[in-house]
Amino acid sequence: MKPKKFTVLLLFVAIMGILLWWFTRPTAAPPPRMTDAPMPVKAGAPEPMIKPLRIEKPSVAPVEDKPDSVKPASDSANLPVESVDLPAEPVDTQAELKTAIPDIVRLLRAGDPVDAYKTYTPPNEFNAQAAQQMQELQLQAQATAVQDPELRQLMQKAQAEIVQAYEALEEQTPTLNATGDEATYMFAMPRTGIQPLTFVKIDGKWYIKNIVRK
Repeated sequence: MKPKKFTVLLLFVAIMGILLWWFTRPTAAPPPRMTDAPMPVKAGAPEPMIKPLRIEKPSVAPVEDKPDSVKPASDSANLPVESVDLPAEPVDTQAELKTAIPDIVRLLRAGDPVDAYKTYTPPNEFNAQAAQQMQELQLQAQATAVQDPELRQLMQKAQAEIVQAYEALEEQTPTLNATGDEATYMFAMPRTGIQPLTFVKIDGKWYIKNIVRK
């Protein structure tokens, strides 16, 4: 392998190596009808010559059914209402280990080890300068790999190994400390063997303890 290629590969492996240690109206009443009975007449009075008043009921023409296209707008109240799905609330993947580990796998598989470092490094361990350096090394390695198929293949292999190692953690039951805020897994990599990997819970979020070993 050429010296330049070997150097770039080392840069990529260094980035990945750092990650080896870490990774919810009512209507009105109708008026009374007037009856057809004659008006009362006083006794002894002559019979009135006027016939009693008769009130005829007005005739109402029958209402024809209107086609649907010209029905009143009030009929729209009977139309089915289309349901609208509200957006789901975002899930904090760091709240539980069962969501944190798959999220780390997702980031690594997408080729975002630096984002994984930024997200899962404990606040008291995070180093902005180191994150920037990792970002630069990653971009440099990716740019070189575009022109070198052999180097690209080696980088893909290293990425697959670390992804598989974190996927294996999902099948394990971690060892918890007495207070339940630390969980230790056995992290296995082909190049480094089996090493303990500890997650620590800080302010309700899980992080990877000692991401960078001194």
